[in-house]
Amino acid sequence: MVGRRSISATLGEADFIMRVSFAVVATLAFTLAACGSRSSFDDWMSIDAGGVSASDAGPVDGPKADAPTITGGRPPVALVWGACSRAYSHADECATFSAPLLGDDMSQIVSVHIAHIKSTQAGAPQIWMLQGGPGGSAVDMVELAKQYMRGQLPDAEYFAIDHRGTGLSSGLTCAASKAADCVSQLATKWGADGLSGFSTSQAARDVDQAIASTRAPSQKVFLYGVSYGTYWAHRVLQLAQQPIDGVILDSFSIPTSTFANTNKFFDDVFKTLVEDCVKLDTTCASKLGTSPWQFVETTMKSHKAGTLCKEAGLSHNGLKNGLSTLMQYEDVHGLLPALVYRLSRCSAEDQRVLARVDLGERTGASFDSDEQFSTPLYYNVVMGELWPTPTPTQATLSALADSMTIATTSVAEFPSIAASWPRYPSDPYIGQWYTGGVPVLTLNSALDVQTPAAETREAATRLVAAGQTYVEFPYNNHGVILDDTGCATSLIRSFMGSPAAKLNTACTAKTTPPRFTDDGTMRTYFNVNSTWQVNVTTPPADVLRTKPRLRFGRPQRHADY
Repeated sequence: MVGRRSISATLGEADFIMRVSFAVVATLAFTLAACGSRSSFDDWMSIDAGGVSASDAGPVDGPKADAPTITGGRPPVALVWGACSRAYSHADECATFSAPLLGDDMSQIVSVHIAHIKSTQAGAPQIWMLQGGPGGSAVDMVELAKQYMRGQLPDAEYFAIDHRGTGLSSGLTCAASKAADCVSQLATKWGADGLSGFSTSQAARDVDQAIASTRAPSQKVFLYGVSYGTYWAHRVLQLAQQPIDGVILDSFSIPTSTFANTNKFFDDVFKTLVEDCVKLDTTCASKLGTSPWQFVETTMKSHKAGTLCKEAGLSHNGLKNGLSTLMQYEDVHGLLPALVYRLSRCSAEDQRVLARVDLGERTGASFDSDEQFSTPLYYNVVMGELWPTPTPTQATLSALADSMTIATTSVAEFPSIAASWPRYPSDPYIGQWYTGGVPVLTLNSALDVQTPAAETREAATRLVAAGQTYVEFPYNNHGVILDDTGCATSLIRSFMGSPAAKLNTACTAKTTPPRFTDDGTMRTYFNVNSTWQVNVTTPPADVLRTKPRLRFGRPQRHADY
């Protein structure tokens, strides 16, 4: 059994789990814009932005008569394996191959980087690790494979591939504070139509070609994707020429998602969390009463109206931003009911705690990149196929955020970015579900706000061939594989052993609920000694002891998927 993943753990497996960043998030299944003024909390907190149904926010472009034909089938290449750079040092070897920027024309190329973790067993199946974002590099997937998955699933060799446009796969970078300037810089390097080459479908073709270049005869191949990586893996299924034996979609970003309604599911998931709190924690039940969601709504509405805790000078939208951020961290999301209770009480100590949650209004945009995340790639894919047309107005998006009990405000900046960022041509796969028979194991959680179960449950009615199974966990957060009971990896192991067989999913009922009373975590992040009580020997030093990061998400100032 794997121990509970502590966001504040020191070096070792738990620390790795704390640090693995799915690449940000609009939070929700994808990622939100990184921008805004920075607070001490903002310095170390990131979100994932989640997409919602296209029917709620306007249509996503489907297949067009003049859409370019995109298929798999690039020929295998001879890979030259060698030492990995420092960021990928957990891998045994790395290689890079050249792929056409657009179509099959090799006159302009991109580099595609792969990190490989070998197996000691001959004939072991391949597992291809696809990171999320969009924009996340494979750095954290290498760590996930080496420090966690190999211990749980040792009979496999692992390949972590950088999505084209991030990491060492021709990472997209620009030095700009405005979308138009960033696009101009990228066009200078890649050409007027060059950004069209950094799409999900082109990245899926890279995976197909990489598999063709590495698999041995009769070797089984599985894909593992998390967050946007599931959207990418789903695209591989749609166009791959190489046989795939099975696909694991962890925290599924369904093919019809858009980011425009990022905030739509926050309250639904928050309500489920609050109801779990009073059902499973006696202290929580005594504080929130018999109508806990009404208590939460009344408290937040009173603060918004200026009739509660006005003396603290807290920004209401800042609190909503902070609470929506915390919802994405499995080791702290259980504290949200207590934080709302502290708002209702509003003692001096409560005000100090809530000041750490207040992230401010968050405006503006950032286009920064590093070895783990490319913000330009994020916007390129989001605006290319995960944003509705016509684009919703800023007023519409702000009104949605305003109507929610908790929400992120930064998504309201997206219309201005959409006005400057070119939307690449549609292809026959965008917005379409896979209809083939490759076995697919979809894992999701009822408490995931980045890829909300309200959306992902559609997979149960769309992916219905033999071996295509949807499994929902009651208490986990984004990135179900890190379930602390080992249930998720047990299901993956059974699935890989017999992909078409019916799975026994009874272990999901034994997963660990959130910690709604957790004095240790309150002490670590909020510098108080009690989750619910006040003035319980408050530590003298008002400092944060550690800085958590998302495991699966874009390392931004804001939200991600």
